[in-house]
Amino acid sequence: PKSAVTKTVNTIHGDIQIPAHPQRIVVDLYQNDLLALGIKPVGSVKYFLDNPYSKDLVQGIESIGDRSSVSVEKVLTLQPDLILIASKDASEYEKYSKIAPTIVIPYGTYKNVHEELTAFGELLGKEQEAKTWLAQYDQRLQAARDKLKGIVQPGDTFT
Repeated sequence: PKSAVTKTVNTIHGDIQIPAHPQRIVVDLYQNDLLALGIKPVGSVKYFLDNPYSKDLVQGIESIGDRSSVSVEKVLTLQPDLILIASKDASEYEKYSKIAPTIVIPYGTYKNVHEELTAFGELLGKEQEAKTWLAQYDQRLQAARDKLKGIVQPGDTFT
């Protein structure tokens, strides 16, 4: 059931009304942000669904096609109440916005994971989930840094 409660979000395409608590989200890039917040989108692109590291988390998410060839028909059948896309291409926005409220968040909008996940938390009413996930992320990062102490010297570079 669609919630009657909406909120206004400022986007690169102006102010857009979105559900305050969207239930059926389709994404083309931001699948992992949503999963980190405990939100399972109804549709995502094959590239991200095929990631072996998140295969347990993506069970039940439908493929909307590949990044370069998303099926608008498939998106339509999923009956989303919110669509999140990364493309700045106005024709992409036009296509999606005919289906459901669409927010374009251009790739590279956020400087780091903290900025990105905090923004998604605010957008989707999952601020606390974002804080919790980021705290755990920082702990994992520190644990990894601690393991490298004495192995990697200041000034060394590695990948």
